[in-house]
Amino acid sequence: MVVSIDFQACHYQDTFSGEEEHTREPFLVFDPELCPEIVRTWRGGRFFFSVNKPMGRWINAAMGDPGSLEKGGCVGHAAFYLAEYLRCNPIVLVGQDLSYPGITHAEGVRVRQDIAVGDGSDGRKYLLKRREDGTWLAGELFMVKDIHGGEVPTDHQMFTYLRQLERAISLSDRTVIDATEGGALISGTRLATLRDVIATHCCALGDAKAILAGRVAAHQAGERARAMHRALDEMLALLRQAGSLAQEGDRLIAQVHKRIAGASVPDRHTERLMRDVEEIKNRLQALPLWFREIAEYQMNANVWLLNAASVRSLSRLNVRQRIAELSTRFELYFKGYIAVCDDLSPRCEAAKGALSSIR
Repeated sequence: MVVSIDFQACHYQDTFSGEEEHTREPFLVFDPELCPEIVRTWRGGRFFFSVNKPMGRWINAAMGDPGSLEKGGCVGHAAFYLAEYLRCNPIVLVGQDLSYPGITHAEGVRVRQDIAVGDGSDGRKYLLKRREDGTWLAGELFMVKDIHGGEVPTDHQMFTYLRQLERAISLSDRTVIDATEGGALISGTRLATLRDVIATHCCALGDAKAILAGRVAAHQAGERARAMHRALDEMLALLRQAGSLAQEGDRLIAQVHKRIAGASVPDRHTERLMRDVEEIKNRLQALPLWFREIAEYQMNANVWLLNAASVRSLSRLNVRQRIAELSTRFELYFKGYIAVCDDLSPRCEAAKGALSSIR
C-alpha cells in the first residue's frame, strides 16, 4: 500500500511522475486533499478516506457517511492512523527519524538536500539546507534527543510532527516499535532493528490490501458516485451564487473607496452604498452553513485578517474613519469569497468529469 496526502502539484512531480507503470499492484490510500494528478494516473486500486474538516464532512454527508480517519500533520501520521484502523498490533515505524542527520531525505528521492548546523552573525546556531546552486539557506534550529542518547538537529515543522506522533501513540492501545534505526527519540515507542522486527513479527502473512479491497467492494461505487455528482451540482450552483454576490460587493466597495478618498465627510450616496454592501454580506451569510464552513476554511488567511481587524473598536472613530474601516473588512470578506469560488469551481467540474466514468 501507498499512503499519500500531499496537496502540492510538486509532490506528483517529485515522487510519482514517470512511475505510473509501478502503480498497478499497490493500493493507493488517499484523502480528499491529495494532488488530483496522483489519483488520476494511479493504475491500481484506490481507497479514499475522508477527514474531519469542512470539505471532508460535506463529502461524508453526500456519500452516506462512509466514515473517516484521522490525518494528522504529515503522511507518517496518516499511515499510523491507517494501521490502527487495520487493527495492526504492533505498529512498526520505519523512516520516521523526524530530524535531519546530515540529509533531508533518503537516497534516491529527487528533493534530497544536504543539511548542516551553522553559526549566525547574531551568535545563534541555525539549520542550513544546501540549495541546488550550492548556497545554503538558514532556518530555525531545534535540537532534540536522539535514539542513542545524544542530540540531533531538526526544524520547527519536524519538531511539530514529532510531538503530534507522540501524542497519537500516547492515546493508542497498540504496541509501537520504532525500527527507523536513527533520528529523534519518539516517546512511547520501543526501539528495535528492522531485521529483528521482521524476524519476530513478520512470520504470518497479513493482507491489508484485501481488507481495504473488501471495504471498497462493500460500498456501492455507482450509487455513491451518483450521490456525489448531485452534491457537486449543488456545490457549483452555490459557488456561482456566492461568486456573483462577492463580485458585486467588491465592485461596490471599490466605489466606496473612491468616494471617501477625497471627502472629509461621507455623503448620502456613500452611506447608501454601505447599506447595499451590508445587504450583500447578509445574503452571503444566509447561504447554507456547510457551504460557508467550506468557503471560510478555504479562505482562512482572509478570515484571520478579518478577525484581527474586527478587534479594533469603531466607537472612537468618526463617520469617515468608521466607513473606511468597515469597507476594508468587507473587502477582505468579498475577495476571500471570490478567490474560493474561482479555485473550487473548476475543481468541482473536474471531479464531475472523473465521476462520470464510474457506473
